[in-house]
Amino acid sequence: MTRLTVLRAHRLTARRTMRLLQLRARTGIHLTLVCHRPDLPAALHQALGTADYSVAADFEAARRHYYGMPVAEHPPG
Repeated sequence: MTRLTVLRAHRLTARRTMRLLQLRARTGIHLTLVCHRPDLPAALHQALGTADYSVAADFEAARRHYYGMPVAEHPPG
């Protein structure tokens, strides 16, 4: 599987996001959009309205999603 990661996705227009989603649908790539904001901007939210997606709000959750494997648990200390 091929991966495409787009940084600063919060700066994309709805049209550009839709084109990336079309690329994903046509090629089967694993698309990761990284937003450097706590909330999705309106344009991105609008474009993702028709897509199946998940949100990872912290680094460990993003890592698990990206690599598809659980992160080792830290023993209680």
